[in-house]
Amino acid sequence: MASRSQTTFKKRQKELARLEKRQEKAAKRLQSKVVKPLAEATADAEAEAIANAEAEATMLDSDGVEGEEPAGIHP
Repeated sequence: MASRSQTTFKKRQKELARLEKRQEKAAKRLQSKVVKPLAEATADAEAEAIANAEAEATMLDSDGVEGEEPAGIHP
């Protein structure tokens, strides 16, 4: 009978391992649903900030004075 209970014990351990793995996957899926939109929002905000900084940089001339055109360039 000792071999029979050992087999049952091994089956129970496998079952518990499968259950734990399922729970970890479910938690990971739930976390990715929450984190992914936040990451996208952060990426969009960063891209917008970079675009604004680049736009401001193109508006400024080499002296850092806004609105004036650099010397030598006349439209």
